[in-house]
Amino acid sequence: VDCGRPAMSSFKTQSRLLGLPVAGDSDDDDDDEHDREGVEDEGEGGEDEVEDSNDNDDDDEDDEDDKEGKSSSAILGSGAARARKQRSWLADNFITATKKANGTVIYKSELLPDKVFFAEDKVREFTQGKRYKRLIHEMRKGMRTHAENEKLRLKAESRRERQDERRRDKRREKVREKRKAATEDTDEIERRKAAFQAKKARRLERKAAASGAS
Repeated sequence: VDCGRPAMSSFKTQSRLLGLPVAGDSDDDDDDEHDREGVEDEGEGGEDEVEDSNDNDDDDEDDEDDKEGKSSSAILGSGAARARKQRSWLADNFITATKKANGTVIYKSELLPDKVFFAEDKVREFTQGKRYKRLIHEMRKGMRTHAENEKLRLKAESRRERQDERRRDKRREKVREKRKAATEDTDEIERRKAAFQAKKARRLERKAAASGAS
């Protein structure tokens, strides 16, 4: 007996045993077909949901692959730029870098062959010293062409001419200031003399007035 449905009446039971049609059988059959169709629809819907979820998973994996590819290319690009910058710096400072089989990098100076370094920071510290900067200056000076030397010579002459002109202007300014000061001193002296004479004349006038009154 199906517990999910109510018990059939004895009339329906006997009619079915005798093969007679019973009212309500068609409705039950329709309900059963409807239930089966619902189950089939649910099955098809579930398959669609599974396919959609699989598609979403594939899209997520593609996005992750794209991000990983971009990040990898960015890292490689920055590493290549850093390597080019380092090679340029080594060439400008006449430093050679040799990598041994065990992975150790040895740095040597072309200007001072006896100097050997095993760390890049030590090399950079050495190249910042006054001695090495002087060597670099002399090396670059020796590598100049005739045209470069001529250009530097003309530049130095022009600089000396400008300096001489500034010195002459300063000397002329000093002379003008001295003359101006001398003129001002003369005027001040004359002014003081005139003031003293006026004061002396007033004193004499007072004395004369006092003598006449007595």
